[in-house]
Amino acid sequence: MPGATNRPGDIDQAFLRRMPQQQQLCLPGLQDRASILTIMFQKMTMPPSCKPLDLARVTEHYSGSDLKELCRRAVMERVNDVMKNNSTPRPLDVRDFQTVLKGMHPAGVASIDFKQKQRVEDALKNNGMLGGMD
Repeated sequence: MPGATNRPGDIDQAFLRRMPQQQQLCLPGLQDRASILTIMFQKMTMPPSCKPLDLARVTEHYSGSDLKELCRRAVMERVNDVMKNNSTPRPLDVRDFQTVLKGMHPAGVASIDFKQKQRVEDALKNNGMLGGMD
C-alpha cells in the first residue's frame, strides 16, 4: 500500500504503524529548484529575463509539486489577463510569477509549521504539562 504526503505529522499513528516502510524526503535545495524550473520552462515560452535560478532563489520551502503549481498558476494569470483586457497574448514574464507568489503558500511551510508545533507539544509533554493519548 504505497502513499505519500507533504504533511506526515497529520497522519494517524495507527495508520503509520501499518505502513511497511517510511522514507522522509527533503525539500529541493536551490540548485534542485533551479533544475526543476528549467525543465518546466522548456514547456513554456519564456523571455531571457526570466531565469530559473532567480525564481529558485525566492521559492525556498517549495516542493517540486509546488513549483509545478507555481508555473501553472503563472500561465493562468497570463491567460486571465489576456481574457480580461482583450489584449494580445505575450510570453510569461517575471511579473506573472511575482503576482502568483504573493498568494501562494508552499507545502514545505506547512511541514515546518507542524514541526515547530510538534516541538512545543513534545516539550510540554516532557514537562508533564500536556497529557497525550498515544
